[in-house]
Amino acid sequence: MSTLNYSVDCAITISLLMKKLYTLCVILTCTFSIFGQADGTSMIKSVYGENHYNEMSSTNPGQIELMENYALHGFHVVPKDDKYNMFSELTEIPLRSKLNSTESIQAFLQAYNSGNFNPLIYAFFPGEEIQIFRLQGSDLVILIDSQATILAQ
Repeated sequence: MSTLNYSVDCAITISLLMKKLYTLCVILTCTFSIFGQADGTSMIKSVYGENHYNEMSSTNPGQIELMENYALHGFHVVPKDDKYNMFSELTEIPLRSKLNSTESIQAFLQAYNSGNFNPLIYAFFPGEEIQIFRLQGSDLVILIDSQATILAQ
C-alpha cells in the first residue's frame, strides 16, 4: 500500500511541476513578444513622438509595421566589397531633422555599435529596391533592405 501512495504522490508532484513549467513557458513567451514589439515602438516614439505614433497607428498601421521591422531588422552596416564600388559614397551621415544636420561617419559607427542604435533618427528609409551607401574612410557600407524584404520578416 505504501508503494501505491508513493507512486500517486510522485505522479501528483510531476503533474504540478509540469503545470508550473508550462505556465513559466507561457509567461516567458509573452514577455519576449511584448518587449520585442515594444522595442520597435519605442524607437518610433523616440523619433516621431507619442502623438504622431498614435495618429499613424490609427491611420496607417502598415507604416508602423514597416517602420518597426526596418528599425529592428532592415538596416545593416556590412563590410565593403568590390561589388559596392559603384554606389554613392557618404562623407557624412544625414540626420532626420528639419535643420538638415549631419553626423560624422565616426560618430555614426559609434552609435551603430553602441547596442541601442535607432536607424530612424537618420534620413534613410527603405524603398522599392535595396539601398547601399559606401562610408568614406572605412571598409563598411550601409545596406538598407527593400520594403518587400522588410515586410516579409
